[in-house]
Amino acid sequence: MKNYYDQQQELLNNELKLKFLKDKKQLYFNETQPKTVLPKAVVVKGSSHNDKLLEYVSKIEDIDKEILVLEKEIRMQKKYLNSIEIILKGMKGTLEEIFTLKYIDNLNVHEIARKTNYSEPRIYYFLSEIKKTIKKNKNNDV
Repeated sequence: MKNYYDQQQELLNNELKLKFLKDKKQLYFNETQPKTVLPKAVVVKGSSHNDKLLEYVSKIEDIDKEILVLEKEIRMQKKYLNSIEIILKGMKGTLEEIFTLKYIDNLNVHEIARKTNYSEPRIYYFLSEIKKTIKKNKNNDV
C-alpha cells in the first residue's frame, strides 16, 4: 500500500497541474483574440490570424487530452483516499495507531515496535489484521 501522505501529495500536485493546464489553455485562447478594438485604416492582404488559430486549435487539442487524463487520475486518487479514510474511521485503538505509524508516518516495523512498546511479532500481527480489514472493505466496495 502506498504511503497515504504521498498519495495526498500526488493528488495535490495533479490538482495544481490541472489548474495550470486550464490557465495555459486560457492563455492560448487570449493569443488568438484581436489586440485592438479599432480597425486599421490600411487593409493588408492576407493575415497571420488563421495561422494563429490553427496553432491554437492544435495546442488546445493536446491540452484537452492532458486535462481529460488528469481529471480521471484525480477522480481515481480521490476515490482511493476516500476508501482509505473509511478504513481508518473503521479502525479503533491500536489498529488505528499502527496503521497511522506504518502507512501515514511511513515507519518500519522496528520503529513502530519501539514507539508503541509492542514486540515486532505483535506489530506484524496487527499489520496482518489491518490488511484483512482493508481486503474486507475492498470486497464490500465491489
